Amino acid sequence: MLRRGSWGFSVLHPVLADLRKANNASCVIRVEAAGGQRILLTGDLHDKAMDDMITHYSKGGKKPGVRLRAEVYKAAHHGSQHFSLPFLKIVKPNAAVISSGDNRQDVHGHPRAVLMGTITRYSRKPKPGVFSTELAACYVPMKLSKTKQKEFMDGDIQLYEKSIQGIVHLRSNKKDLCLGTVHGRRPPTDPLANIKWKWDIWPEE
Repeated sequence: MLRRGSWGFSVLHPVLADLRKANNASCVIRVEAAGGQRILLTGDLHDKAMDDMITHYSKGGKKPGVRLRAEVYKAAHHGSQHFSLPFLKIVKPNAAVISSGDNRQDVHGHPRAVLMGTITRYSRKPKPGVFSTELAACYVPMKLSKTKQKEFMDGDIQLYEKSIQGIVHLRSNKKDLCLGTVHGRRPPTDPLANIKWKWDIWPEE
């Protein structure tokens, strides 16, 4: 493990000789905070490589959860449906982050519904969290000129545009991890308007 200050970093993959699929050659990195909280970053792995990692970290009767379990799991391949159920059972994430939706021409449909419904199914918390960068984006109505209005009516332009890119924030106090996304500004009449942004925070307690 490489340690920098309060954080430790371990590269868990690639561990195999057969890496003919580029996605399955992705680096898998485990980040560990000083308090023992773990984050697992899985790149673009597919189910085959996930199962191979389980096999690799089970050699000699070892328990793969020692290396793979994590409190926060960054979903592989932008929330693809090609994931390993045994892998998720070992990771047991309490919260998950899915990076998707940054391309208007996306034809892959990520994140997939089956992944969204399964990713924290084996969590160790009664209220796990799932964050998607696509859902974290904020939109505002576009101000359209008469020319643009005509283009919109012809179906050549979108009515809304992103005002805040989909960012999932992770914070640590060296003991606990906290995840959050901004979902808009508070109105000036709000008594809490001095707190500029509206936040969705996990964990709630």
